[in-house]
Amino acid sequence: MTETSEKIKELAQKIEAMKQPSSPEKAVKTVSLGAQAVRICIDLISGVIVGSSIGYILDEMFDFRFIFLLIFTIFGGAAGILNVVRYINRNQEHKEEN
Repeated sequence: MTETSEKIKELAQKIEAMKQPSSPEKAVKTVSLGAQAVRICIDLISGVIVGSSIGYILDEMFDFRFIFLLIFTIFGGAAGILNVVRYINRNQEHKEEN
């Protein structure tokens, strides 16, 4: 019984330690510009590839020429750009906090 209560006390102490704000030494390191560039390129390219793939599959299913391919490629590009904008805004907010 005492062993269980000691474990509970240790767990409570760990929880309280996690609630405390972290010190600047433990702050998350900033991401390098190269890593950011790779992330942005991957977001843009993956959006276009996924959109184009969906459009191609729908064109084949419904026997259209290229209508869905064109529409979903545009949607995929827009989704990729939206992801890039969100990523940049998130990084900007993180820099302003520090």
